[in-house]
Amino acid sequence: MTDELSPRDLVEKISPIPVLIAHGTKDATVPFTQGEILFKKAKEPKTIYRIPNGSHTRALWMNDGEYRSKVLAWMGRILQS
Repeated sequence: MTDELSPRDLVEKISPIPVLIAHGTKDATVPFTQGEILFKKAKEPKTIYRIPNGSHTRALWMNDGEYRSKVLAWMGRILQS
């Protein structure tokens, strides 16, 4: 894999566009620390959902879709602003 399309070097340039990072703490595909780095580099407005025990593909569906609902609510707030 290459870093050619990595958001790491772009995330701080998109402000004032809102940024949402939803990342599972047990993601074996993209390490959780990478989500933390992105969040630190992003400028406001920014939100992070740290999903306990979430994997790469199941994080938003865990706990009866708890974080999926949070993501949809976040999108609703952003679209209304």
